[in-house]
Amino acid sequence: MMKRNSFIDCLRGFAIILVVVGHAIQFATDNYDEIWIYKAIYSFHMPLFMFISGITISNKQNEWGKWIVRKAKALIIPFVVWLIIPWVFKRNWSGFLHYLLEVFWDPTITYWFLISLFFNHAVYALSRSFFKVKSDVITLKIVMIDMAIVALASVLNLIHLPLGIANISYYYFFYIIGYYVNQFQIVSKVNKITYKIIVLVFSGGIWLLLLSMWKRGGCVNVMADNSNTQILSSVMTMIAGRGVSYLNALFGIMMLVSMTDILMHFIPTKYTEYVGRNTMEIYLLHFYFINMINIGVFAVEIVLGVVTGILIPLCISRIVRNDEFGRLLFGR
Repeated sequence: MMKRNSFIDCLRGFAIILVVVGHAIQFATDNYDEIWIYKAIYSFHMPLFMFISGITISNKQNEWGKWIVRKAKALIIPFVVWLIIPWVFKRNWSGFLHYLLEVFWDPTITYWFLISLFFNHAVYALSRSFFKVKSDVITLKIVMIDMAIVALASVLNLIHLPLGIANISYYYFFYIIGYYVNQFQIVSKVNKITYKIIVLVFSGGIWLLLLSMWKRGGCVNVMADNSNTQILSSVMTMIAGRGVSYLNALFGIMMLVSMTDILMHFIPTKYTEYVGRNTMEIYLLHFYFINMINIGVFAVEIVLGVVTGILIPLCISRIVRNDEFGRLLFGR
């Protein structure tokens, strides 16, 4: 159990570092979509976090009401608090109501991941509670229920719903994959280093191949436009792009999981694990410090942005994490 917790912390640490690097690139240039590293990170980093959240579901959890209340305290309270904090410093409340309405319709302008993760937790808990399923029981019935939820949720992607509810259509798939990986202990069963390396090379190769067809938004043409090939219809293009997004993210997750598992056998990862134990603080605070970097040299801005975006939130976390204020800010 201790080894598994360390592995999850290390994996989460690599995931939040990718988030900070991606945002540092965004702040450093307007042409971030053209940068390969940015494209590579964004192809799988948020599905990776949903996957990790699925892994961490307790397999002995059956009091769903209490469980979802705890998740609301850990996710919704910080979401609301960090909606208000910027306006406290601005001291200009005239546009606050308009801002709240914007967030209601499109939470991607703020900390959307917190509310999307809560919705995934809620869907999972409601499905288990409604069908009276124990969390440590895997049956054909529950597998079919999860498949049905993923299929039905995909319809939400065609509708613009408030609070990013439509995100369930994409992210619940990775969330539930993480749950099954945990239940069947898939990572620990690949116990030989040779097998781990094979998985890393295979998944990394497929991920790189799919990355060439991926772009942000998920709509890509996967067939050449020439005299011998008809252009895909807009619907087929959307479906193909969605498929590429799912597969690319899935193989990217496999690649990073394998890489993390291998690294933990050869090098000390205590600092990465420490970063992984403080992902909430880094996620909520790193924007402010990255935004302060304005040197004009792209590479320097990236390095300084990543360093300050990680180290300063970690310092703040050590100061406030054990008091009531810290729990209010970071959902502890």
